Amino acid sequence: TLAQHGKWSEWPRSLNAQAVNNLESAGASVIGFDVLFNTNSSNDQAFAQSLQQAGNVVLAGAGTTVIPTKGGAASFENFLVPDPTLYQADSNIGHVNIFPDPDGKVRQIPLIVQNDGSTYPALSMAILLTLFHEELPAGYPIVNGNLDILARTIPVNASYAMKLNYAVINSKPTYISYGDIIDNKFDPSLVKNKVVLIG
Repeated sequence: TLAQHGKWSEWPRSLNAQAVNNLESAGASVIGFDVLFNTNSSNDQAFAQSLQQAGNVVLAGAGTTVIPTKGGAASFENFLVPDPTLYQADSNIGHVNIFPDPDGKVRQIPLIVQNDGSTYPALSMAILLTLFHEELPAGYPIVNGNLDILARTIPVNASYAMKLNYAVINSKPTYISYGDIIDNKFDPSLVKNKVVLIG
């Protein structure tokens, strides 16, 4: 894909618009972008139109400069959100912040983070909320060390961090070249009624 379209940061966002259009036509249930679109571009209107038409796209946001807190959700001084044109057109925003352990390994993920009074769910949780057509919760109370959301009881610590389950998986997820998605050269049955993660 990079050989065909060049450096990712220099792509016109019309390519992402094409990809969303093709995934929507193929019947993808949710489309998640593990990519930040926090700057504006000349193709934002076309991309925003595709996001709005699909109605099931989750974009990424990221906190910068963490504020030290004693318990509670991680809080950031600044939060990078999609450019306003895109922000108003997508279905949800999910944060992509991680906090590696001292040895550099990531063993847990914060299910929510905060910035200036706003709360952002993790990208994975925002995708699930979109998949099940759920609004963002009004609050995220922890009861007996668990967060109850989407009919699931999730064990979390006081910082809303969920331990990652590194269980052995015998089957690999399906990978499709993004270039093939853009050019509509893929089997639609691979994404029909599926969650598609682009990153």
